[in-house]
Amino acid sequence: MRYLGQEHTVTISIKKEDFDKDKIFKKFHSEHKKAYTFSLEGTSIELVTFRLSASSDAPKPEIKKVYNNHTIEKALIDERTVSFGEHGEHKTKVYNRYKMPQNIEVKGPLIVEEDSTVTLVLPKQKLIVDNLGFIRIN
Repeated sequence: MRYLGQEHTVTISIKKEDFDKDKIFKKFHSEHKKAYTFSLEGTSIELVTFRLSASSDAPKPEIKKVYNNHTIEKALIDERTVSFGEHGEHKTKVYNRYKMPQNIEVKGPLIVEEDSTVTLVLPKQKLIVDNLGFIRIN
């Protein structure tokens, strides 16, 4: 909100129970005074931007843990020499993302391939696929 003719605005938050024109204007004047040391009561006010934020109590979704019976050996696709730029060239194992077992720590350098992306794990980094299926690199 802002006073008519002004360039600068003041953002105010209104709760559902305070959604009343007079309460809104009063809060605007108060917030304007806090921000700019004055208020111009009696001057027309413009509503410049309106944002709505809503929330609801909803049940938490059940997040299922991922489990497969693959071994790291089953996930291995290839081994090749790969340049890691400033980290040099390294003999590097390449793994299939979809066959990576959960909760196993694999030391880099390594590459994980999947349909839409490739993940590089640099030398001295470690990869873990957690029980939700996320790749974590430390």
